[in-house]
Amino acid sequence: MHTDASSLRWVALAVDRKQLETALGALAGEAGAAKAYPEAAIVRLYADGRQEHIRVAQIELVLAPARIPDILQRLANAGVLGTDPDRAPLIRDLDEAGARDCQVFPAPADAPYAHVVRWRGERRCRPTLELSAATVAEAAMAGAVA
Repeated sequence: MHTDASSLRWVALAVDRKQLETALGALAGEAGAAKAYPEAAIVRLYADGRQEHIRVAQIELVLAPARIPDILQRLANAGVLGTDPDRAPLIRDLDEAGARDCQVFPAPADAPYAHVVRWRGERRCRPTLELSAATVAEAAMAGAVA
């Protein structure tokens, strides 16, 4: 069966690093299509310049939209999805997100921080992460801001 690439979705899942094997096990039939980034990170950026780094593993898959609910249910049943809104699964069109190492999002409305950055590789985000107006504009032009 041939699937049109324009109908596929890029799905990124942030899981606790200790649960990476469990998550990949829950994706047993999909694991060949899954790409794991065991040293990913979520960085919370505060208005005063502080940063909070959360070490995670990121799993990325390319799926037909009809497969996504089943995959998310399997991961929820395995107990690896969690409830942190900053770790919510990201689902995008392939041309919107698949090749980016970094994605910038506004924080949830009730959060004490301003932005959330999800990185495929934690070491890449170490140098300096300053979200000035220019950085946000650059991220928006690159399509990284949700």
